[in-house]
Order: sequence, then structure tokens, then C-alpha cells
Amino acid sequence: MAVQIPDSFSSRISSNGENPSRIASVAWLIAAHEDSSLIEFNPNSHDLKRTLKEYVNKNSGSGNFINGDMLKRLIPQDRINWIQGNKRFFHWITNYITELNTPQNRKSIKDPYPIQHKLPDNVPYYLIDLDRNIAIADYWLINSFKEMSTAARYCREMEFAWKDLTKSDELFLWADGADGERKRECFWNFLKNKKPNQINEDHKFTSHEDLLIFFDNPYFSRDTKELYSQNVRRNWNQRLRREKATDEKQCNFVLPLKTLSKLDQLAKKNNLTRTEIIEILIDSEAVHQNYISERLRRKIQITTPLSD
Repeated sequence: MAVQIPDSFSSRISSNGENPSRIASVAWLIAAHEDSSLIEFNPNSHDLKRTLKEYVNKNSGSGNFINGDMLKRLIPQDRINWIQGNKRFFHWITNYITELNTPQNRKSIKDPYPIQHKLPDNVPYYLIDLDRNIAIADYWLINSFKEMSTAARYCREMEFAWKDLTKSDELFLWADGADGERKRECFWNFLKNKKPNQINEDHKFTSHEDLLIFFDNPYFSRDTKELYSQNVRRNWNQRLRREKATDEKQCNFVLPLKTLSKLDQLAKKNNLTRTEIIEILIDSEAVHQNYISERLRRKIQITTPLSD
């Protein structure tokens, strides 16, 4: 939902062309980080605009920051237009920023001073989808970097990381759409057998997005994702063949070589298998009853003695 901005700094927003909803969302994150009682407000029964305005006026420290440095440090809107509003992106961005604080990632980016990459402790329940995800990115950038150029650089690197991650989505396209639920079940069974100690029923896939979120874990390289996808797809195709085989039964019979040659010619001519040719001929005869009755009539004529 779009959160309204207090009048106390609405004039600044209109002057720099920022989206009021964007400003209000990150302001709420800052406020909820300081006061956890704000995270459960119900927008249907609370005046969020008035509540945020009162918070800004009563809390000089964070209130002054919201009115001042927060607005100055926001990177331009066009730098964040790539951000997604789904659950998957929410999980990914929080993990991505958290990982930046690990020793190996601190060394990977050469900055003159150590950086503490900050995330809010509390996310208000009424901040959802795109508003929430953009607010988290904004909170990180304005609280972790004083220089706009540094914030913009980190944001650009995050964008590249997201786009690189989603390149592997193509490996799982076959598991979406028709029979998606059963395909995900096939994935789940494969993973339970492959890694029984790392899989529990609480994280069972309920959507294709859940499957993608699971494989967003850095533990899975692209090669591993490709291998798992191929294995599960093979299992899925075998499952379909077994299901189809319940209506079939193998038959062994002997055909004269001439008849077998004709069968092969028909199959080649029509680009069908031997089994498909036999099935078509039998189905056709069962409906029309032309050839067998004619064959029997001739046989009777040949084997019946001539009368005196």
C-alpha cells in the first residue's frame, strides 16, 4: 500500500521530484527501527500520516534525520527502477546486504573506511511488495553511506548481482505452468533424497517462486542448479511414462519378414513407430470391420469344397 507522507516535509519532496510513497516508506522503516510498537499498526484503523508526523516531531534525533539527511541521501529514482516487488526479492535483498558484512565480502570492495551495512530491525506489517523492497534498499543506502556516489555504486553492484542470479531462472522454466504442483513435488522428493539433513517439510515449495527462492542460496552454483534440474526433469519424464504404462501391456508376437518389412515401410512413410502403426490399424478395423471380414470370406471360399 502507498503510505502518505507528513506535511512537515512534503514541500521538500515536491521540490526534488521524489515519489511521496517512497519517502514515507523509508521514513516508516527508520521510525519502526527505533520504536518497535509501530510495526503492527493497522492502516484500516490508524491514521498513518498523523502517526508518522507525531513521531517525527517527538523524536528529535531520528526526526531530524528523516527531515534532513534522509532526503539528501536518497539516490535518484531511475537507479532503483529495476527493484522487484515480490517475496523472492525481499528474501534476496536482505540476505545480500547481510552477506556484505561478512569478512570475505568486506575485503572484496576497496573503500577507505570500514563500512557497516545496515538493515532495519523491524519492518512494519503494512509495508508490502514494492514499497517494502524499495524501502529496504533505501534504508541500507542512506544509513550505510554518507556519499551519494558510493551509495549509487553499491546499488549498481546489487543490480548486477540480481540480474546475474536470475539468469539461471531459465533452468527451472519447465517446472512452472502445467502440472507445476506435481513437478515441484518431484523436485522436493529429489532434494529430500539428495540432502535429507538439509530439507524439512516446513520449507516445502508451495509455488514456483518458492522453488526459485530455495535455489537462490549461494550454496548452489549454476552448474549445480543445471545438474539438479536435469536430474529432476529426467525423473519427471520417467514418472509420466510409468503413469502412461498403466494403460499398456507388452505383447510379444512373431511376424513374417515380408509383413515386418511392410510395417517398417508404413512407419517410415508416416513418420510413426511400429507400435503406432499397429495401434492405428487395429483401432480402424475395430470401428469399420472391413478387412478381417473380407479376409475370412475369401478364406471360406478357398477352403470350401466345390459341390457336385
